[in-house]
Amino acid sequence: MTLALALALALALALALTLALALALALALSRFYARSDGMVTYRAEELAQSGRMLTIFALYVSYTADTSLVLAHFGKIRALAEWLLYRYCTGWG
Repeated sequence: MTLALALALALALALALTLALALALALALSRFYARSDGMVTYRAEELAQSGRMLTIFALYVSYTADTSLVLAHFGKIRALAEWLLYRYCTGWG
């Protein structure tokens, strides 16, 4: 096996593991932290973490073209986005 092939295989494995981790994180966020009204079930509302959740979902779809995760949790994701938009529009963020 050449060095180039070994590096390509290592990179492919790293990418596959990264996507699996991103999927697990997005599922955990949507199942255990995001409520149906857009709030999170954690210590308190945190704008940065809520925005990061939306970014994780967007990046997952961008990298994998798999929209089933977002469609399965669309209600929670939309409520979270609407809550962040409300905070922005009212000047509370």
